[in-house]
Order: sequence, then structure tokens, then C-alpha cells
Amino acid sequence: MAWWTDPDNAATPPVTMDRVAAWLERIGWEYERRRGEDYDEIHTGAGRTQFLIEIPSPRLLSVRGRETYGTGHGPGSQERVAAAATQVNESCWVPSVFVLPSQGEATTVATRALVNIEAGANDEQLHDYLGMMTTTTVERFKALREVLGIDGEKEAG
Repeated sequence: MAWWTDPDNAATPPVTMDRVAAWLERIGWEYERRRGEDYDEIHTGAGRTQFLIEIPSPRLLSVRGRETYGTGHGPGSQERVAAAATQVNESCWVPSVFVLPSQGEATTVATRALVNIEAGANDEQLHDYLGMMTTTTVERFKALREVLGIDGEKEAG
């Protein structure tokens, strides 16, 4: 039955970091939760993809993805990765892949997926949101590695 016609599931509770952590536990992912005076975020990962999950405002759930590619790409590697990211983005816009400013020889690429949570989300919706955001992020990075000819096992980030 659809959530909007199910009286037992009609109330949509707010999305909280506690609920995000519970979702990660249900699917069996390890994570680290970091809290401070002005932040509450979860760090987790799937394979070589690192995730930062947060609620930057009461309206938005954010999943940021990141991968770092090693030093074996030679001069101009950051430009080559940026061009490959553009190629990948042309086939699928969300989430977009972008290159972060280089720190040394490695090249770091990132994504950010956002969903509006202002109306809250029941457990099924939250599962769909987080599943879609993490899965599409992993797929974008996989497509980028394929364009670059990087074997995920051969070159760890």
C-alpha cells in the first residue's frame, strides 16, 4: 500500500541523524558519527567511496561522496580527471561529479546529492532517499573510473 494511503504510516516523522544512523545499522554499514556544537555528521563508505551524510538545514538531507585517485596519472592528471568528469556528467546529471583542488599528486573527486526533507519522511521514504543517494554516487564514481581506465582494486585511493 502506498505511504500516502496507509493510515498507520501517514505521519511523516522528521528526518534526524539518529534515524540516518539507525538506517546505516539496519543495512549493515559501519560508520563514525561526529558531533560538535554546530554540526552532526556521519562518515561512512562503500568500497573506495567515502560518504559524509549531514542535515545542513532543516529542509535538506545531504550525501557527499568522495574518492581520491593516486599519483600514477602524471602531468596534467587533474585536468584529465576533470575532463572525464564532464564526460560522465553529460550522461547523468545527478549527482554531478567534480574535481576538488589538488593537494599534491593525488586527485580528489566529489559529488553532492540533496533531497528536501522539510515534510519529514517515513522509514520507507528515508530508505529510498538514502539508498538512491548512496547508490547513484557509487555509480557515478564507477563510471568515472571506467572512463579513466582505473581499476578499483589496482589503485586504492
